[in-house]
Amino acid sequence: MLVKDIMTKNVVTASPNDTVLDALKLVKVNKIRHLPIVEGETLVGIVSDRDLRSVSPSVLASMDIDLLEKTLVKDIMIKDVITITPDESVEDAARLLYKHKIGCLPVIQDNKLVGILTDGDILYCFVEKYHIDVDVEGLC
Repeated sequence: MLVKDIMTKNVVTASPNDTVLDALKLVKVNKIRHLPIVEGETLVGIVSDRDLRSVSPSVLASMDIDLLEKTLVKDIMIKDVITITPDESVEDAARLLYKHKIGCLPVIQDNKLVGILTDGDILYCFVEKYHIDVDVEGLC
């Protein structure tokens, strides 16, 4: 199976000049953990929900919330992003995620962001491929 078969194609993205507050809102509203940062269609970085939380003031701290409106995504984003192409195998994607201890791979074709593949996508693929019975009701 190939990356293009299981990747998310409509990727939520942010701009390097967006604020951390904007990025936090995108992550929360869209219920995502990874936010690719693009200029046009070109990937220039990525931030995770952890990255965003690490620069967010604690509710117990006296730090001014206005800082989130002043800090730009480009100041906290990871710039050296590990990526994959749509025609690579899901197995290769899983190896990259495991080797680098990361949760997602932006999918790049012709220097453009065309999708994103997460560890959850690969787990879902594994469950489907091996017909693993999942009792969702019994999980919670």
